[in-house]
Amino acid sequence: MRSVGSPLLALITKKLLTDQPLDPEGFLIDLLTAERRRKAREVGEVAGEIQVLHFNDVYNIEGQARSPKGGAARFVSAVDSWKESVGSDSLVLFSGDAFNPSLMSTVTKGRQMVPILNRAKVDVACMGNHDFDFGIENLEKLARQCNFPWMISNVKFKPTGRNLAEGETFVIKECKGRRIGFIGIVEYEWMATLATVEEKDIEYEDFVSCTRRLSSLLRDTHHVDAVIALTHMRVPNDEKLARECGDCVDLICGGHDHHYDCKPIEPHGCYVLKSGTDFRDATTLTMKWGQDGKVKVENLGRIVVDAQEENEEVQGIVRQFTKVLGAEMEKDVGYTNVALDGRFQMVRTSETNLGNFVTDVMRRGTSADIAVLNSGTLRSDSIMPAGDLKMKDLVSILPMVDELCVIEMTGSQVLQALENGVSQYPRLEGRFPQISGLSFTFDAASPSGSRVVPDSVSFITAAHESVPFDLERSYRVATKAYLAKGKDGYDVFKDCKVLVDGEEAPVLPALVRNTFTELSVLNGFKNSGVHKSVMKSANTWRRKTFHATPKKTETEGEGEEQINKKEEGEKVEAVTPSKEPTTPVAFSTPKVELMSYGINPVIEGRIKCLNPAEIN
Repeated sequence: MRSVGSPLLALITKKLLTDQPLDPEGFLIDLLTAERRRKAREVGEVAGEIQVLHFNDVYNIEGQARSPKGGAARFVSAVDSWKESVGSDSLVLFSGDAFNPSLMSTVTKGRQMVPILNRAKVDVACMGNHDFDFGIENLEKLARQCNFPWMISNVKFKPTGRNLAEGETFVIKECKGRRIGFIGIVEYEWMATLATVEEKDIEYEDFVSCTRRLSSLLRDTHHVDAVIALTHMRVPNDEKLARECGDCVDLICGGHDHHYDCKPIEPHGCYVLKSGTDFRDATTLTMKWGQDGKVKVENLGRIVVDAQEENEEVQGIVRQFTKVLGAEMEKDVGYTNVALDGRFQMVRTSETNLGNFVTDVMRRGTSADIAVLNSGTLRSDSIMPAGDLKMKDLVSILPMVDELCVIEMTGSQVLQALENGVSQYPRLEGRFPQISGLSFTFDAASPSGSRVVPDSVSFITAAHESVPFDLERSYRVATKAYLAKGKDGYDVFKDCKVLVDGEEAPVLPALVRNTFTELSVLNGFKNSGVHKSVMKSANTWRRKTFHATPKKTETEGEGEEQINKKEEGEKVEAVTPSKEPTTPVAFSTPKVELMSYGINPVIEGRIKCLNPAEIN
């Protein structure tokens, strides 16, 4: 029987022949690694190659009736079949974006994905931008419930001094006697757009320098046999990583993009994988070690899950959360002090308080100067009465998972967009705009294309001051990604530079949901799942952003002056709804827990109509 003496003797000899001092910890790792490999060879395990499956960006657990069908139940069947063919000692890798966006996630904040990813036997994952959509603490909670680690290697959270969302810096997995090191790399472009994380609170390390640093650490100190980078970056950044780090990274498994593409990148031939989206596809491959110890990626294959049967266990999970979705619809998510007018005959012909609220959320959540939304986005076609708002109310208003984007527009281009918005008045067309950061007047008696009254357009600053609109200045404009493609007649949007695209910007229903979550913090709700940084942000926001006021008492009427009953030790401000372009706020300190804050959007005169037509 072979003893441990052989590897021990070899290691001691190696150390004696080098000038490096003996590191006891590193020496022990060397010894244990050598012994594991010896045992793996003795039991006949094939240490020369391992099998890998990769997927990324999954949102909807439900399958579709038509191709591409996707669905978690079919996907898990595909993983099970693959595992059965290659053996259980194989690796399943995920490159981020699971907890949003989807209609179900708007309600559940992504918790339906935990049992699905666990059942898919994921070994390690990288965080994606949409995983942060419901806040840091929500992501941390969901990550703790997963049976595998989540990584984010190159972003630290300054308030804690640790990795953002407590993500791992690196992970080491053993597979068939091989030690595989993993790192999770993200790009700055989307880090700077997170609605739930203050940019000043993050410390970002360049993805190339971080990758080289961690690869050296993993190889020299932890003695891994290969390094795999799980990334959540666009193709250009993944390819840059492959070009500049392909000599120290053996494989790049990318997310963030939703197309399928797997190819080697010169000069090192390092493969970059993009494995589709939404449980429709996966990539399989073999990592093989040569006699020189170098890794080759071979036998790349694409799994298209449409042909798979649905796994009944997972389909049961899907049915369970479908029922949860129904129950969650009846839960209160917020409070409005005033009725919210979403009737089509109003939102598609005039300024409404509902439109003001939603576009204010868009403007704030994307750090834009202006927000423009087509009124066809608002689908409730009803008046929501003042009082508690249920999840089903929010879903009736915003039933679609609308992606936002931020584009750069000159004042002249914004004017063209407004002309398109009012061009079909008084027809109840969905292109009619709801806006934030602007006010203007249009003349319904003028021909389409020249209805906006000259010199009537004003820009409303972040300090809520009305200033003349500059046709030459560039503005950051938040809108729907759908409109940015020139839809609904907004052709001018197609000519504008995209500053934040639909994948990186927040999702509209999630932004609205988060607004009420922030208000719940102001209300002193415990276990709200919102990080302290959000509380700090909310404290600033309630003072200067838009309509956040305490609930009215039974004796207060809609439109009457709202005065909070003064409590000892409190500062109280009065709020009077106004049709002037102001954004009133009321707050109470320090006894916030005694108050109950809700929204109070009003008609401010953002859109005025001359010669209005009769609306049926």
